[in-house]
Amino acid sequence: MAKAIFQGRNGLSSSIKNEDDKYAVGAGIDPFRNWGLLMPGYSGTAITETSGSYFKDMASTNALLGLADNYRIYSVDTANNTATRVHTTPGTSATYKLCAYQTKVGGEININAIFYFYGTTAGLYNGSTFTDNWIATVPAGASSLGTSAIPYVWQNFMMVGYVSGSSNYIAKFDGTEGDNGTLYPTWFNLGAAWAVKSFFNYYNYLGVVVYNLYSYETQVLLLDGSSATLPVKRITVPDLVRNSFNVNNDLIFHTNGFIKQLGDNGLETLKELTFENKNSVASYYSYVVNDSYSDKLNNKIYINAGFLGNEDVVFVLGKKDASSPYIISEVFNPTGTSTLMVKGVSGLLFVASNTGETHYLEYFSTGNSTATLKYPFKDIGQKVVLKYVKFYFKPLASGDAITLGIDTDYGTSTSLGTATYATNGAITSKRFEIKKQCHSFRPTVSWTTGGAAISHVVVEYEPVSDI
Repeated sequence: MAKAIFQGRNGLSSSIKNEDDKYAVGAGIDPFRNWGLLMPGYSGTAITETSGSYFKDMASTNALLGLADNYRIYSVDTANNTATRVHTTPGTSATYKLCAYQTKVGGEININAIFYFYGTTAGLYNGSTFTDNWIATVPAGASSLGTSAIPYVWQNFMMVGYVSGSSNYIAKFDGTEGDNGTLYPTWFNLGAAWAVKSFFNYYNYLGVVVYNLYSYETQVLLLDGSSATLPVKRITVPDLVRNSFNVNNDLIFHTNGFIKQLGDNGLETLKELTFENKNSVASYYSYVVNDSYSDKLNNKIYINAGFLGNEDVVFVLGKKDASSPYIISEVFNPTGTSTLMVKGVSGLLFVASNTGETHYLEYFSTGNSTATLKYPFKDIGQKVVLKYVKFYFKPLASGDAITLGIDTDYGTSTSLGTATYATNGAITSKRFEIKKQCHSFRPTVSWTTGGAAISHVVVEYEPVSDI
């Protein structure tokens, strides 16, 4: 007799392989909710909006949880789960970016300021009034930010804000200078062929990811925040970087199909976003990470990705502590088929998506979602007979219901039964006696309701003659 033990304490991902080089499959699994156990991610709570469209960005102050679509700004009320239009930007230039920023207004520090970028300028909401064209008319150095041909990218850095105001300039807004701050619209010149992709903070440096408009070469710059001359450091990377993050001073970048970390040898792959074909474990697809549809919340990165016309999904990347490895999991499936925004704000993760002309805005709530777990296959290399499968979990609670099964020989699925609180009470394990011959096997779990937390699965088997 022999036993195979399947554990999930290091998280679950379609990009994690076992010792047999086989992949796990998890949909809707959040490995961080209860470390060492696998359970569903959070379900989405829908926001009902009055006339919203393609939601682009969010920001929060004490006075406003703001939401921007192409031309309008909404106030989001999570107590009643509604979004109400509070402002429309003038003209026909779309709103690209909302940014909460602590700056001076009338000589006093105002922590309720939100910049909203549109066209070639930015307006300001000071907690009571929307002032369109504020950047071009109010602060010292007031000026146009340049072209509106690219989305604005903003970064707060020690009461100084940096924004990609045009294709080749980084504008600097210093909220510590003057009664209303001071704008330097052409503070750093990247060169005519370069544009900003993303910003990040790194110790006392401002990190900037730039790309060449013609060759698509990507560079990572470290600036000291004060000098408008050469960067402190310049690193050329072979990838088209979609977004960048500082996670406890680990510099994390996501590219098409990969999550990478900046190391001594440049960008080094942390995880590959892959998906196992539902009908064949021999086929894998790489997810394409959509432009900038990602954000950081509670030191974890949430990334939207999709592939080959299939529905988009949201992955979570993080680690338990500094000494733990990074793990990744597909944690949320938006209501729409195409995702427009992933944003961590006010301690919540908001996801905007659409299907055709129907648009959705939802955020992670404390409920449980449906989820699927398929452990990596265990390939014995010869024929065996399975004796029993035993699933272990935390005591089932009211509402918990899971369906348990076993897949064999890379294609045959067998339902073993269910474990439910309504039928079984607060049990901590469920054992199924089986007599099944196969060469390979993996346990499976499907959640329908509740949040049952799986710790591990034991499969006992006995080798038999392969003749």
